[in-house]
Amino acid sequence: MKENIIEMKDIVMEFDGVRALDNVDFKLKKGEIRGLVGKNGAGKSTLMKIIQGVYTQTSGKVFFNGVEIPPTLSIKEREKTISMIFQEYSLAGEMTVAQNIFLNFEPTRLGLVDDAACVNKVKGFLDGIGIPIDPLAKVRDLSTGDMQLVEIAKAIIRSTSVILMDEPTAALDAEAAKKFFEIIRKLRDEGYSIVISSHRLKDIMSVCDSITVIRDGKVTLDKRIPETSLKEVISCMLGESVFKEKRKRKTRMAAVKSPMLSVRNISSKKRNSPISFEVFPGEVVGLAGLKGSGRTEIFNNLFGIDPITSGEIEMNGKKVQII
Repeated sequence: MKENIIEMKDIVMEFDGVRALDNVDFKLKKGEIRGLVGKNGAGKSTLMKIIQGVYTQTSGKVFFNGVEIPPTLSIKEREKTISMIFQEYSLAGEMTVAQNIFLNFEPTRLGLVDDAACVNKVKGFLDGIGIPIDPLAKVRDLSTGDMQLVEIAKAIIRSTSVILMDEPTAALDAEAAKKFFEIIRKLRDEGYSIVISSHRLKDIMSVCDSITVIRDGKVTLDKRIPETSLKEVISCMLGESVFKEKRKRKTRMAAVKSPMLSVRNISSKKRNSPISFEVFPGEVVGLAGLKGSGRTEIFNNLFGIDPITSGEIEMNGKKVQII
């Protein structure tokens, strides 16, 4: 049985009398990837910021390797063992990858920053975990996916053992996200303990070992991934009633029978599952789904940003090729 590296007991967090977290228990085992999910405002980021020391809990206790972390322990002290990657990047675009990774932690020689040592250490580190990024490249020239990997490198090159990630794949396309999760699995296998907060539930179910669901500041699910299902996770996020409600709503039938836009079984490199739908003149069609479900990719297909690999698109009954 793996030991808990992080354990939180009866955590309460209030902001001006509003309870953001209500007696929350949370744990992270050594060498584990734990998903932390919930609707916007559920309390996920607040929970991670308490671990990191950005916030001090109103009440409750946080333990690291079985030893209580004093609420007064500074962020700088916690950063020796716990790193957090925020949704907004904290990189300096005009600086190199190596300079960003060692910012404020630069190795020195004779009282001066040893640039050569920075580059050599970063190169060895990136090569060791399979990240093909040039340490001398300017961050401004990197892709969004590579910027995220630099953030990861910043977090773990300082020998931290716990990494907290807040929506790490929100700005990544499908290929970059796949590469990102390959790195995450490798880090887990090397003994790192990782918490990922994300709205991309399918990614959470495929990459994580366990999952915690928070709704309205309370834990509604705490299970290992093999013991739960996507349906149960969604139910715990939104509440059981969402599957039982059957609201009746009047809809206006389109006056014209011929569709203006017909999409038939289209798919692409970034979205393998084929989809079909029609849009009639004078009709408003909603396209809904959780983050990562493919909504943006469908719009990219229709605009030719991401060309379709199969299926057909018709405008006013005529087949069109969008490139």
